Amino acid sequence: MGTRRYAFTAALVAFLSFNTSTYASCQVPGVSAKPVIPNGASASPEAMLAAQEEVAGYVDLIESYLECRANRLPSLIHDGYVRLAEAAAAEYNTELGKFRLRETELAGN
Repeated sequence: MGTRRYAFTAALVAFLSFNTSTYASCQVPGVSAKPVIPNGASASPEAMLAAQEEVAGYVDLIESYLECRANRLPSLIHDGYVRLAEAAAAEYNTELGKFRLRETELAGN
């Protein structure tokens, strides 16, 4: 798995280095754009709602970038961005499950 991640990162860096001026109107989702997901076992409802909105915005940003670039991205780069969006959503859903379990347990006490 590490080799694939390295290959994706290397390909992404090389691709962006040569193509940033060509598609300047396409907002490239940066690694720093990935939202921080709170621990669902201890997060407040407000924190979980904020995280949901941040994850949705992050996924929208990736989708917009992929639409902007249409079929001009190498498949390795495209698939990498799709995996980033899926991973953020999956991480949020995992923590949401913990949050709901905690809320159910608290309601039963």
